[in-house]
Amino acid sequence: MTTLRLLRSLPLAGLALALAACASMGGGPRELNLDADLDLRTYRDGDDLLTGGLGADGLRSATPPAFTDPSAPTPAELRRRAIWTNWRGIADLVILGDEGDIRTRAAELGVDLTAAQIISPFDPHYVEQF
Repeated sequence: MTTLRLLRSLPLAGLALALAACASMGGGPRELNLDADLDLRTYRDGDDLLTGGLGADGLRSATPPAFTDPSAPTPAELRRRAIWTNWRGIADLVILGDEGDIRTRAAELGVDLTAAQIISPFDPHYVEQF
């Protein structure tokens, strides 16, 4: 009969041990240290992984990044070209109007339009095209 009693108490002892293992050992939740030295930028072979190594000037460039061998571009070159193309699709700025008026007004407002393309509504190329 003592063996039966011992067998009945084993699951209860196991449950007590499991609950004790889950108990917290003080202090409450830890606070995040925002002043810790964290490397928020990762570079691989000069590539910052966000701009594909192009940087802001490369993304603003009117010409796509060139391939070393156009018949066999490397995966890094294809990735760089895809990043450049996608950025152009998102942030390519075209302004329709008289270039002198637009640049004068931008200078008055302190707006940098160096990356913008300004098209005249009277340009024959665009008038025929559209």
